[in-house]
Amino acid sequence: MGSPDRATSIFSMPAYSGYGASHFERLLKGVDQWLRVAEDNDFVYVQLVKADNFYQLPVTVKQIRPIPGGAEALVDVFSDTAHQNLTFQGLTVVMPAGSRIASQLTANQATYLLGFLSVNLKKALLLAQGHEGRNGAVSGRSALEFFAFGVPLNKAVANSNCQEEND
Repeated sequence: MGSPDRATSIFSMPAYSGYGASHFERLLKGVDQWLRVAEDNDFVYVQLVKADNFYQLPVTVKQIRPIPGGAEALVDVFSDTAHQNLTFQGLTVVMPAGSRIASQLTANQATYLLGFLSVNLKKALLLAQGHEGRNGAVSGRSALEFFAFGVPLNKAVANSNCQEEND
């Protein structure tokens, strides 16, 4: 996760917003179909889906615990500002030691988190054990994680304002 002196560079960017529920709700509800893991004698396979990956998630923090290099929170994700429409239970949120967000979260807190989804490959490896090939693949749901930069400073966006450049 880096040294604590680098953690000060992990923060919410003032002029940047993540995607809201219109982008993450269907993705999180379908995680058991698109995040699949399997192995063979030489490799671990992780099936992903192409999707946007910088989100503002309305969450309720269930618990927080220290981990080497930071903190880990277990959260429930909602698709509404009132935190009533449960979209995903038990998402692991990773926060580096020394970052502002690692010290801001408390259990039973309803808040928003800004960051990106990631797959913990060590957890994927453990889940894949004994499940060979595409037909034997199992859900990698518990390997899904969210790396939190902080709380959002702006409203969520529905579309990106970035335009791709052609070389």
